[in-house]
Amino acid sequence: MATLFKSSDVYVNWDKDETMESHNLGSLPTLYGQDGRFIHSVNAWFFDLIATQKLKNLSSYSRALLLYWSFLEENSLCWDKIPPLKGLNLHIYLNIIY
Repeated sequence: MATLFKSSDVYVNWDKDETMESHNLGSLPTLYGQDGRFIHSVNAWFFDLIATQKLKNLSSYSRALLLYWSFLEENSLCWDKIPPLKGLNLHIYLNIIY
């Protein structure tokens, strides 16, 4: 099962900022797969939501992606490939959750 952690504060330097002063984005949710690997695609999106879209709270996004990623891992699926319709019994999974 995937795991979600809160990172320590993340600091960035904006290119347009001539002072090269670090800006604190705060703590970010960080998703790791069941094998302990950093899930770059999800974590990059979390960073984008905070850094460019200025969202303050990612808790609903992070919980939803934790469930989704866990589902993908349990069913040996890749997030960027669509399985054949008959190959995935999504209704069984949805009945378990709801």
